[in-house]
Amino acid sequence: MPWGEIDIIARDKKGAIVFVEVKTMVRAENGLQPEDQLSPAKIRKMVSAAQAFITKHPATVEERAGWRIDAVTVQVPSAGPLTNTTEDVIIRHYENLPSRI
Repeated sequence: MPWGEIDIIARDKKGAIVFVEVKTMVRAENGLQPEDQLSPAKIRKMVSAAQAFITKHPATVEERAGWRIDAVTVQVPSAGPLTNTTEDVIIRHYENLPSRI
């Protein structure tokens, strides 16, 4: 799509449609985190994609609950299969991204 993609479309407990961007990264020694990939330009693309979805499927949005953009970041200890459960996978959830830029 020219306006971007959406990784997950869900509904929260209050009925809001939640458009979720998922960013995964191998734990880097240079200090970079998956959150570093959530630039204002990327968030604007997500908003455009969400608005395109809502325009195409207006019945999915409950007026009282609305919609929002969230992100989930996943930081894995190393490349390859996640079979060693002694190493930590770090997962963070950020709600309502446009309000954070």
